[in-house]
Amino acid sequence: MNTRVCQNFHSISLFLTLNQIRWENRLIGDTGRAAKVTVDGTDFRTVEYKPFNRGRWSHKFHGPGLRYEVALSISNCHIVHINGPFWAGSWPDKVIARSWLHSRLGPNEYYIADEGYRCAPGPAIMEDDVPDERRSEFRALRARHETINRRFKEFGILGNRYHHEEHKHGEVFHCIAVLVQIDIEEGNLSFDIP
Repeated sequence: MNTRVCQNFHSISLFLTLNQIRWENRLIGDTGRAAKVTVDGTDFRTVEYKPFNRGRWSHKFHGPGLRYEVALSISNCHIVHINGPFWAGSWPDKVIARSWLHSRLGPNEYYIADEGYRCAPGPAIMEDDVPDERRSEFRALRARHETINRRFKEFGILGNRYHHEEHKHGEVFHCIAVLVQIDIEEGNLSFDIP
């Protein structure tokens, strides 16, 4: 690895000390609703590391990748949780959620997610679980989440195929998540949902 890349990874490690992403921030501005966060998995392309392992295969782009779980506060759009990296093919969304997220939810607390999180009985609310008159709000929350996932990929290192050491990907993603969160705190939301 060249000296410039090593310096960049050192700078990234400094960002890891920032505590911008906090689970308790899901409660800021909360109105008492049972669902406090939206949750989604997002995959990032990587090179095929050796030895080859089918567990890295992402169905989203038919190639090797790493997956992260991201939770956003419904009340304020803050990133309140990231979990990963996981091999995209070995770790379905609902399995990742069970690895940490489910144990952190409060009593009678739920999260809004897509069909990849269906596990009965479970704390996930999918579109089919929502009355017709609330579906537009549900879709707006899911769309807002997708725009945040897209922001991660606006950074070239995550938007393109990742070519660096696999074990450094988590640090890179965490750093970029902190930058996106700081941008959200500065008022740069993709859109607000009343």
